[in-house]
Amino acid sequence: MTTCACDLRKKRSLGAERERVRALRAKIDALRAHLKDARERRKRALALISQQCRAERLAVRERVIAMRRAAHEESKRLGAEERQGARAVCGAQQVGIHQRGAEAVFHARSERDAELKYQADLRRMERGNRARTRERPRSVAAERRSESDDEVRSNLPLELLGAFERIKRSITATPHMSRTEVFLLWAENHPSEIFESIEERTEIAIREYEAKERAASRALRRAPKRQQYESASEVPF
Repeated sequence: MTTCACDLRKKRSLGAERERVRALRAKIDALRAHLKDARERRKRALALISQQCRAERLAVRERVIAMRRAAHEESKRLGAEERQGARAVCGAQQVGIHQRGAEAVFHARSERDAELKYQADLRRMERGNRARTRERPRSVAAERRSESDDEVRSNLPLELLGAFERIKRSITATPHMSRTEVFLLWAENHPSEIFESIEERTEIAIREYEAKERAASRALRRAPKRQQYESASEVPF
């Protein structure tokens, strides 16, 4: 009777041990599945962030090009109006000279003087137009270089604001790019840093899953080994 009771207790203990090992293995499998899913989500998010940053940077560049084109067209319009006004003034002067009926020499000199003035006015206007054409891009460039932090924030999507706040002091404009364009180019080239700023919880979850997997693996290694069972048929795996 005593021998039978010992065998029964041993079998029950072995059965409980098998169940514990099975539970540990199931837990490890579940943790590995969670890890795989989290890493896949991270990979997809990195690709999406890179695409969004590139699209936003190109959109900002298109807006800047449109501003430059509008400034150039306005400069051309103003120059044409000034040239037309100068021609009208010179024409009126010539008509006045003809109406006075001055002597031929005086008339010729006056006409020559009017023509010289006309040419001088044209040259003055051309110089003014060239100066305005040079100053307009510089003015636009100065405005772009002086973009404030608030202006840059207003140009960015919400998911990029956290990263901008961390590195805004290092974001400066260049002669050809505004601060917004410079930051979006940086974001396009550093998708992992952008991802870290908006997906910290995912990273924390991954670390937790890895810690749990290591703990479960250590628990499995501490389980009784095969030689501790009386026969191979009693080994739980």
